[in-house]
Amino acid sequence: LKAADLIPVVLLNRSRTSVYVLVSASAERLETEAENSSFSKPLRGQAGLAPYTKRNRHLFGHTVLQDDFFTSGERQWLTMRIMQRNIQHRGAGIDFRTLLTEQASCMPHLQALWPCNSAPDF
Repeated sequence: LKAADLIPVVLLNRSRTSVYVLVSASAERLETEAENSSFSKPLRGQAGLAPYTKRNRHLFGHTVLQDDFFTSGERQWLTMRIMQRNIQHRGAGIDFRTLLTEQASCMPHLQALWPCNSAPDF
């Protein structure tokens, strides 16, 4: 995850029977992914949707480094895309279908998947 410029935070539950991994990304990383994936974002003034580009970021509203530039849903979608994107394209290369169904002991078994809304505050 770190090689894909994602921010993982690992937590254990109180009984130490489950591990939780919270994953977030910086505004800069989200912006790069939005541009690389031709992510459509609403234009300022309700002028429709357009593929996001850094060069035209001024057309999309607030400055990119503000917390509300990408909505919660957009942050989740972009973070999941980074996690699933091929390693050669700056992604983490995670195959969630395999992790959700694989029972092999050499591989962690994913019980559930919930994307984070934003970076944790701790």
